[in-house]
Amino acid sequence: MDLVDDLVKTAKQNQAVLIKNKLGKSWGFKFPCAQSIGFHVITHGHCWLKVANHVSPIELFTGDMVLLARGVDHELMSDIDACSVSVRDRDLQCLSEQTHAVDDGSDDEGNSTLWVTGVYHFKHKLLHPLLNDMPDFYKISAGELTAKQPLLIALELLDAEVTIQEGPANPTVVQSLMTMLFYYLMKQLNDENPKSLGHILSRQWARAYSDKFLSQVFDKIHQNISYNWTVESMASQSGLSRSAFATRFKQMTGDTPIRYLAQARVQKSIEYLKLKDHDIEAVSQLVGYSSAFAFSKAFKRICGVSPNQYRKALQ
Repeated sequence: MDLVDDLVKTAKQNQAVLIKNKLGKSWGFKFPCAQSIGFHVITHGHCWLKVANHVSPIELFTGDMVLLARGVDHELMSDIDACSVSVRDRDLQCLSEQTHAVDDGSDDEGNSTLWVTGVYHFKHKLLHPLLNDMPDFYKISAGELTAKQPLLIALELLDAEVTIQEGPANPTVVQSLMTMLFYYLMKQLNDENPKSLGHILSRQWARAYSDKFLSQVFDKIHQNISYNWTVESMASQSGLSRSAFATRFKQMTGDTPIRYLAQARVQKSIEYLKLKDHDIEAVSQLVGYSSAFAFSKAFKRICGVSPNQYRKALQ
């Protein structure tokens, strides 16, 4: 199973893209990220990143990308003493399914900065384990990538779309490229040596998803989420005894197989709730629950609201 692909499918449903173009004067933007995960790509120029609870600001240059976890407030600014304007979560939510470009009117190409931000909103708690395993921020530069590496190719395509070509960037193309960049950034993070990331990232779930006994269980669960899974049937997929499987699962993930199954089912159900093609009873069956009551109970326990309330909040 491609863990990152599964993650991106979850995040993409809540995507917004913002382009800040030709910011040549003193400028700054605050990103309160209580309900969002985001990443910034510097396609031209340079700026500074200030991350809440981190002492030293980070200078970003052309080709730099930085991924920030949900709840990590931060600022992008032209210089470390610049005043910042807040970009609120509710403002970014209004950008959903859109691409917005902002030009400050500067004609000083040599000193201007252009950056693109991808934002992924989560009104409720994060359901995907890897999202909860993220460090506060993860930075990578184009210079660290090798030729023909997918992340570098996606970056070059984005640069061509928003910087090189004449006229405004195509929103559909930019959104697709930002999804690609998000995928490859998360994949790069998932494959990173944990020692290089420091103690802030346990990578507990990343290790579990690649475990030779557990990985095939995750595969089967996500391929057939509606199956009547039990600990015994999961154990049979792993090749371990029931007790050995339950013990290994707990040691590797810190969770139980049944709790993970419920979380995976609720995560999948959100896709159906957003489509509005099925009533709650039908959704419950699609994700493996015997009744709408059992599904609603699990959904509320995990998300804090009922499926109906969640669906109404999307309208």
